[in-house]
This record gives sequence, structure tokens and C-alpha cells, in this order.
Amino acid sequence: VSPGASPFRTQFRSSAMRPSGRGGGSRAYPDGVPLTGLAGSYIRCVDSAALSFSNDIELVIRAKATDWSAGVNRTLAGKYITTGNQRSWRFYVLTVGALGLSVSADGTVSFVTNVVTPSVALVDGQASWLRLRFDLTNGTNSVGSVDSANGTTSDEPSSWTANGTPANGLPVAGVFDSTAPLEIGAFGNGASERFTGTIYRVIVRPGFAGTVGADFDHRLS
Repeated sequence: VSPGASPFRTQFRSSAMRPSGRGGGSRAYPDGVPLTGLAGSYIRCVDSAALSFSNDIELVIRAKATDWSAGVNRTLAGKYITTGNQRSWRFYVLTVGALGLSVSADGTVSFVTNVVTPSVALVDGQASWLRLRFDLTNGTNSVGSVDSANGTTSDEPSSWTANGTPANGLPVAGVFDSTAPLEIGAFGNGASERFTGTIYRVIVRPGFAGTVGADFDHRLS
């Protein structure tokens, strides 16, 4: 267990971590959790007070994609259920390898998406650290930004390099506090945009470099 971990880490469950035929007990992957892109292969955390925030969002993730430009959208993480208009936020990889940051203020289809194209393309089959930030309003716009760092270490980086030009969008009054679970590698209860690759660590923070709302860490045993 890493220092400073969120108390909500132990709520994470993944069908990819449950060995079949053994009563659903969890199995640790010391080198990350492999996600296949198939039904049931994603990571899920139940909604909690720590994930109920309406301000700026920071997602820090260490991941390896089989193909960062796979021709289909793939979710990195989000709280996003379309049924009952429970859309909150979703950060994902677009078909061409750009990164989309979507936020809804009211849970409906009326959401703002900022798209950042990395200036240094992410390498297929290689672990990378990414920091995705959605600034709800910066003067007259919302701003989405992406930073990256070397993915060879499992510790959260202390320094980052901007990767792509920050993207402006419409200002957002606040993030909708949906009842959707936090999902990693899919959205809609695992039904859509399933990620193919390996997830090592995911940290969700309300605000930038603020309190940890959730921390999925591959070093869990």
C-alpha cells in the first residue's frame, strides 16, 4: 500500500481481477490490471461522498494501451451513466489518439467536451503517466489540459511536461453530482468504450493537486 492512499481504495472491484470459478475473490496484479476490451473487463468503484464534488477535476493515470489510435473511443475513467441522466464527467481516448475531457453541469446530454491532441504521441504497448485537468472556468472559457511523464516508475510523478495545447470550451457552472459509480476502462456500468491495455494506477482529485477523492493502485494486495 502506497503512502497517502485514499481510504476509498478498497472499494474498487474489477471483473478482470476475479479469477473464474473461485467465488469471485480478488487477485492482485503486481504489474497492473489487464483489460481486454471484452464485456465485464473494467474497474468499478461505488459512488461515495469523496467522489461527490462539483469543482475542477484532476485525473492522474498510469496506463498502457494496446493501441492509442484504435479507431474507437475508449474511456480512461469517469462517472457517467446515461440512464436517468446521471452523466457527471468522463475522460477518454478518441479514435485518433486525442484525449477528450467531457463534463456535464446537469447530468443530461448537454455537456462540454474539450479535446487535446498530444504533441508527442503516446507509444502503443508502453506505460505512460498522464495528468488530465478540466478547469471549469478560466475567465470566459473552460480549459482542458494534458500533461505526461515517463511511465517506467510506479510512483506518481513530481514533475510533468505539457503534452498538447490546452483546449478551450464553454464555461461550466459546476460538475453534476451524479449517482454513477467511478468506472475505469469503461462507462455505463461497463457497457461502453471499454479500454484495451493495462491500468496501473488512477487518482481522482477535486481541484488541482488537491485532496484525493479516489486512488486505484495496482500495488493493492
